[in-house]
Amino acid sequence: MPRVVALPRRLVWPGRDSEGDAERSAVTLGPAELAGELEPLRRQVADRLDRRVYAGAYQRDVRRLCTAYVAECLREFAPGAEFAVDEIPSLLPRYHRAFQGLLRLLVADGAMSEHGDRYRRERTDESDPETLWAELFTRHPSCAWELLLLHRTGARLHDVLTGAVDPLELLFPAGSSAEAEPIYHTSPVARFYNVLAKHVLQRVAEAADRRRTLRVLEVGGGTGGLTASQLPALCEQQCEYVFTDVSPVFVAAARERFWDYDFVDYRVLDLVHDLQTQDFASGSFDVVVASDVVHATADAKKSLLYLQEMLAPGGLLLLIEAAPDTPWLDLTFGLTAGWWSFRDLRLRPDGPLLSAQEWQDLLRSLDFDDVAALGDPDHLGSGSQSILLARAPEAEPTGGPGGAAADGFGDWLILDGDDPLGAELAARIGAHGGRATLMSNRAERDLEALEPEGIIDLRGARGLPLERALTELSLGVIDLLQRVCRKESQHWPRLYVLTRGAHSFRNNEIDLSASAVWGLGAVVGLELPQLRYTAIDLDPTPGPGESDAVWAELRTDDNEREIALRAGERFVRRLVPRSSDPETIPARDLPPGTAFALTTEVPGSLDEVRYRVCKRVAPAAGEVEIEIAAAGVNFLDVMIALGQVPPLESAGGCRFGAECAGIVARVGAGVSGIAVGDAVVAVNAAQGTLASHLTVAATAVVAKPANLSFEEAAGLPIVS
Repeated sequence: MPRVVALPRRLVWPGRDSEGDAERSAVTLGPAELAGELEPLRRQVADRLDRRVYAGAYQRDVRRLCTAYVAECLREFAPGAEFAVDEIPSLLPRYHRAFQGLLRLLVADGAMSEHGDRYRRERTDESDPETLWAELFTRHPSCAWELLLLHRTGARLHDVLTGAVDPLELLFPAGSSAEAEPIYHTSPVARFYNVLAKHVLQRVAEAADRRRTLRVLEVGGGTGGLTASQLPALCEQQCEYVFTDVSPVFVAAARERFWDYDFVDYRVLDLVHDLQTQDFASGSFDVVVASDVVHATADAKKSLLYLQEMLAPGGLLLLIEAAPDTPWLDLTFGLTAGWWSFRDLRLRPDGPLLSAQEWQDLLRSLDFDDVAALGDPDHLGSGSQSILLARAPEAEPTGGPGGAAADGFGDWLILDGDDPLGAELAARIGAHGGRATLMSNRAERDLEALEPEGIIDLRGARGLPLERALTELSLGVIDLLQRVCRKESQHWPRLYVLTRGAHSFRNNEIDLSASAVWGLGAVVGLELPQLRYTAIDLDPTPGPGESDAVWAELRTDDNEREIALRAGERFVRRLVPRSSDPETIPARDLPPGTAFALTTEVPGSLDEVRYRVCKRVAPAAGEVEIEIAAAGVNFLDVMIALGQVPPLESAGGCRFGAECAGIVARVGAGVSGIAVGDAVVAVNAAQGTLASHLTVAATAVVAKPANLSFEEAAGLPIVS
């Protein structure tokens, strides 16, 4: 006999768009307000990352190196003492504009002078770029990845400009972004602006309407440098994040890298084309983020309008854009065809980059009604970047009285129960060519005299004892159903029953009296499907935008019958399988003194490796217990997790980590030279240091050197 297994289920409320007018963004802070709040943080981040060195000495040094690369390239071209760019025979025509920009480095240095379209050599620059590069690499180790990339392209600048080598091969060897990726993640310029952008989005999320889902779209996510800093700052329960890029390869890599963020979706998007033709709905995002993207499109104004179209009214656009006159960019990405693909020459006559002020002026010209810029207080101009914040314009009022032309909305019956929402909906129906009849209760007018397109029941029972409220609401809906069914008509109206706070979804106040009419909906849906009985749960207390949201619902013709509207946002009810995965909670939320350890029950997959709560082991004679601050990870740990190496017999299961550093929590009998509170380093042959606590023999414990951090001490190599 087959066995029936009952899988656990749970009710969830995923968001679903309605077909009405675009709802206002959940963002409550404007760009100017954000910039003001984050001004002190801007200074703190700059100081912490020691930006003065990067902004001063490094920028001067890297400009000198770029100038030396251009001078060496010019020596290889060997033009006359005076020349025009188009007179250099081996220089490919597609690089004429790029080379003109590079020659201006020599002009600024005084090695050349510019006269219209001709250049005259004023002195010879004999600087050796290889020597300069080595000096910079030693002097600025934090900029190693930038310098390595510059070395690959600068040293072969002549080969690029003559077509002997493809610049993309130098930037992305064998098609891999591994060499360029750290520039977007850990380089000084990326770190500052990624950190600052993270705080912007975090503040936006904190201040957003808590009843709403914050919908974030990242355009041109690339290698995920900005994404990696943004995602931890967002609240999973109330955020939807869509990562996009024009390259399916980058999208696939992001899906694999950020798989543990279950509120992220991944899609291909090309900003050159209309986003709506790529199945991105207008007004469907509260925040749009784009880092070094817009300047890379053919028409910056058109691209900004596409992004504006994606934003809900009052939504926030966050751009990160590099400043013009940045030699490092000119000699790296500035050598690619895409860098010069812009066609809006009236806006950008000299190159794709604009200054922060020019970006702000452009955004204001496109009706963004609040614009602000954030940058490095120690680094303005050449070599810098800016975070640009802009608020999308508010939507023009539509759908309200006098706001739309008549569209034959038909006759409606509204049982308002003295709820002001009834009068608002009646006015909207009238403005759309329909007619609404308001009734406070079923006795005022006989339903048989009406042929309504729809019936809206707003009657509630707040303030009554629960038992009486359940009875009155149930009987009221049943009476209404009976009256509808007694009519001899081929036309069946659609029935909407509106409740307030019937579900504990994004609200703390619950009205149990409305549960009966929701239960009736399941029965009516089976026995009278022609009524299309639709239950809509509103916020417990009316708020701004509620009338807009209900109006949009009345104009939406889909198959959803159980809907919750929270702060104007639409959610539908679904029954989904409950995950069989163990419940996970942040370690900081564990009760004080709770121990946990990294382990796996099924070796063979890294997905099964988890921290699990465990018992602390009291130290026996000759043992100490350590509260671990840092632990080292070895290749052996990976092999054990993958099932390639069996766990040590002495470990008693899959345990990970053999060395750690931390603070002594307890000391067993007979231990000398070690006391509670000591900072120590320990080695455990039985593994298990990747945990919150470890009990180990005192002979395996030594004092931590004062000049080493816990992380450095735990990472010391073990030599046997």
